[in-house]
Amino acid sequence: MDLRGSDMRARSMAMAAAGVAFGILYLFIADSLKTTEAIWLLTRSLGMMSITALFALVYTGELRLLGYKRLSRWHCLLGTATFYLAMLHGFSAAFDRFKWGKGLGFADYIGFSFTDQWLTLLSVGTLAFYVILLVGVTSSGGRIRALGFRRWKWLHYLSYAALAMVFVHSMLLGTDIKDGALGPLLFPLSVFAFSAASGLLVIRVFRRAMPDRRDLALSIMLVLVLSAVISAAATTIKADVTEVDSLSAQRGDMAYAVQSAEFVNGQLVSQANALSDQLAQARNVTSYLSGLIAQKAKEIGDAAAAGSGNVATEQPVVTIPWEEYYGHGEGEDDD
Repeated sequence: MDLRGSDMRARSMAMAAAGVAFGILYLFIADSLKTTEAIWLLTRSLGMMSITALFALVYTGELRLLGYKRLSRWHCLLGTATFYLAMLHGFSAAFDRFKWGKGLGFADYIGFSFTDQWLTLLSVGTLAFYVILLVGVTSSGGRIRALGFRRWKWLHYLSYAALAMVFVHSMLLGTDIKDGALGPLLFPLSVFAFSAASGLLVIRVFRRAMPDRRDLALSIMLVLVLSAVISAAATTIKADVTEVDSLSAQRGDMAYAVQSAEFVNGQLVSQANALSDQLAQARNVTSYLSGLIAQKAKEIGDAAAAGSGNVATEQPVVTIPWEEYYGHGEGEDDD
């Protein structure tokens, strides 16, 4: 037994050392990719792998406690994988300067902030990682004996809190589940996985009421069926909510378009009224000028007519006598 325990400790130390070495190497990789789209895709991929590993970890733990002892080995391996995948997911997000990490520092990813919805959901994921770390650190044989099995058992229940926080974090913040191309598939699968995990926990709580293995199998099948129903219902509700949001957005766009059209129409009416006022003023000026021109023309015509009459009567008329005009010539002729 001591030799076997030594082998397990040596294997654990070797895995821990390999994990630390790979983590350091990954920091350099993430730093070289931090301004490219690759870091964003890597963060998303690691997030999906870490939540998948966490669900598998919870399933193997519950089934192991329900009597399927062969899953114990896989449960330990999945615990280690979940921790490292979650850690790498956090590192990728912290190094990201392509999309998510713009405007955020490393402290925002390791601390907590509740100033807005996005940072709150990010903090929920950070808290879930700390809980996973706490559960993993206290799950070795020596620490279980030091804590006592009962205390460790209650501490181990925090893994369900971590699962719930990761579920909320991924459903409300994860790009692939919310808006990705695989969202219509990933959303119902995530709801199904969470419902099934919750159902297995309920079965384990009431395990003593089901001594027969057949009853246990039927209970697990019932949990799976209920999880499928919940998943289908949640998917339908999400589709309806998405459609309502889309219709509300379209209605908002239409209202904005109508408001814009009314504003433009009001401006056009104001411009038309202004042009109408300017046209009326132009007509008044034209009418005034026409009257003034007619009056001046009449005055000029009257003045011209009066001037021509005065010239005809007042101007002296020179009358040259005929005999005087022609007498001198006749006299010369006579001479």
